[in-house]
Amino acid sequence: MNYKDWETEILRENSVEKIIEQFRLSADQVWYFDRHIIDSIDDLPELEDADNFWSVCDAALALLEQWRNYVFELTNTDILASEPYLVIDDEWLERQQNSPPPHVYLTLAKQSKYLKPDFFFHATKETDSKYNEFRNWLMGKGNWKVRIKNPDEEYGCWIIMF
Repeated sequence: MNYKDWETEILRENSVEKIIEQFRLSADQVWYFDRHIIDSIDDLPELEDADNFWSVCDAALALLEQWRNYVFELTNTDILASEPYLVIDDEWLERQQNSPPPHVYLTLAKQSKYLKPDFFFHATKETDSKYNEFRNWLMGKGNWKVRIKNPDEEYGCWIIMF
């Protein structure tokens, strides 16, 4: 399979339009979404025209952009949405076996009191050279990116928004 076909399949399977319509019809006041692009690092796609590892990051970025564009159009409707953001965990970048794949977060609410802002604690400027390959991949992607890490935990993650 080529990358573009695989990305199109990912975007179709994770259509935020369908999610929002299901939420609109539900009795729930708030839904929290955390969509992983694949289930695990063992599920890397077999692509003939792209690097399998980085293609997952590219597809996650494409999903973030798709969700953001649609959510942006929700103004003046009965559904409120947070700004979606992409999370890429340090463990993923280190290609650890049980690492969470890149994932996109989104909150939907029917009342503003349920739409709480996300808090990104412990933002740091990352200088560790082991993240250079990732920083190179990030160049020109997204408008806002920060690495966050709880000082009590071994790993952190990268947050990317448009």
